[in-house]
Amino acid sequence: MNFEELVDRAKNGDSEAMLALFERYRPLTAADSLDEDGLFDPDLWQEQYHRFLIVLQKFDKERALAEATGDLTPAPEKCGSPASLLDGEGT
Repeated sequence: MNFEELVDRAKNGDSEAMLALFERYRPLTAADSLDEDGLFDPDLWQEQYHRFLIVLQKFDKERALAEATGDLTPAPEKCGSPASLLDGEGT
């Protein structure tokens, strides 16, 4: 299953797809889960996992693809005012 399929399935609640994505990015979350002494902290890791789930739900595949290809012209329905973006509305 490719990345796009995993994201789509995970956003629709497929726990196996969520786990597959998390496993793919485990090294990044583990690296951010070290305490001030450089030791692994399971509480920090849990926070990273929680943030990962939030980001996954907010991930906008079309926007990411547009940014990757250099097509940064947003579709009108994706636009919001700067204030709405800060409030979590829009993209």
